[in-house]
Amino acid sequence: MKEKIKYIHCADIHLGANPFEIEERFEDMGKAFEQVCEFAITEKVDFILISGDFFHNKVLNPKTLEQAINTLEKIKEAEIPVFLTEGNHDMETYSNIYSWLQFLSSRKLIYLLRPNKSKKENSLKKWDGQEGSIYQTEDVNIIGLGYPGSTASKYIEKISKELEELISNNELGDKPIICMLHTGINRFLTEAMGGLREEEIASLLEKIDYLALGHIHKRYENKERKYYNPGSVECVRITENPFNRGFYYVVMNTQTKEVETEFKLVKTRNSIILDINIEEIEEEKCEKTIIEKLKQEYEEKCEPNSKIMLQIKINGVAIQGTKNINTVELKEKISNTIPVLHQEIINLIRYVSEDEIIVTNDISREEIDKIVFKKQIEKSGFREDEIDEVYHIIEKIKEYGEREVIDIEGAYGEEIERMLLELVNNN
Repeated sequence: MKEKIKYIHCADIHLGANPFEIEERFEDMGKAFEQVCEFAITEKVDFILISGDFFHNKVLNPKTLEQAINTLEKIKEAEIPVFLTEGNHDMETYSNIYSWLQFLSSRKLIYLLRPNKSKKENSLKKWDGQEGSIYQTEDVNIIGLGYPGSTASKYIEKISKELEELISNNELGDKPIICMLHTGINRFLTEAMGGLREEEIASLLEKIDYLALGHIHKRYENKERKYYNPGSVECVRITENPFNRGFYYVVMNTQTKEVETEFKLVKTRNSIILDINIEEIEEEKCEKTIIEKLKQEYEEKCEPNSKIMLQIKINGVAIQGTKNINTVELKEKISNTIPVLHQEIINLIRYVSEDEIIVTNDISREEIDKIVFKKQIEKSGFREDEIDEVYHIIEKIKEYGEREVIDIEGAYGEEIERMLLELVNNN
């Protein structure tokens, strides 16, 4: 028995995902997993854990299967076992009771650890050479718990009782216990998403030494409670942060059962998400401002000449007939400015008539007052270049009135008089 072991914990590989039917994005998923495996070979780790959603689709095309086999064969040649449990994306279906993970397991490319689904028997069974949920190496116990689904809480309660019995009967020895579970803790708590509250899984956490999570694409961890979620190795959606993707490199002391974790980054395709509010932008400068902000973001965050995924949300309130955005032309200008693999522009501008004021939850009373006053000033015949100046005077009068400091003979009165005279003299 080794005093220390090294392993990798990754999840949500999503091989076969092809967002927007772009070939490069399909390749991105495979390249991200290749980086995990290259690190494993270089560091000569003892094993790799994959906590679900190895594949993106339950039905594979030949290219996805080829991608998976080619990478897994390199790991097998390096004599590094891969232990994998099911996620909701790669479980078998009612119409296809033999999953692709079972196929890979039958070819000895992975060890598919999953609970026994017979209601009449225990969920936890030792690996018999073909199937099982518990694999015992010379150094550790590795348990695959799969995806708990809508009965997550009851399932974990059952598993915890079975594990307690195994420990009591000394069937797992004194070796560390590592579990893989495809679920979110304190995240996605709806029944349909198979999420768990921390208190619902507390009894299981007390019995194990490392809980390798998956399912949630954003990294989070609780070192004190010994659960870790690395997030997906590559962004499946544009809205996912591309700058914090990777996996855990874990060193475990098999005697003390303590772990040291280091999060290793994977190089992924960059994406940029911009939220643009057009209300404070002059009409003739809308497109120019958007492109300038995008260019700045690209230069600060992305590698030169790298093709990115791009999403721009344009929001705000505008008068009908103003600040119109031609998304086709804007996309063309963007493509001529920076390298873009895919871009989507979402126009959320609320166009209103000149007399209409839209009140939304995110607009303050002060903003409403400002809109009302400016519309009244405009209706009173003031020119466009005078509106802000007149509004500024009204704002001052309102401010001094609320503070009860207005005195026509005093300093505040003199300031308002001066502002009014300047306005008159300029006209």
